[in-house]
Amino acid sequence: MIHDPEPHVLLFKRKITTPPEGGRGEEK
Repeated sequence: MIHDPEPHVLLFKRKITTPPEGGRGEEK
């Protein structure tokens, strides 16, 4: 996985990692 320094990319990745039912993808 390439870590992009761009903030919009981080937000986009976060949205993909965040489940629609839970809301927190990072804190599994």
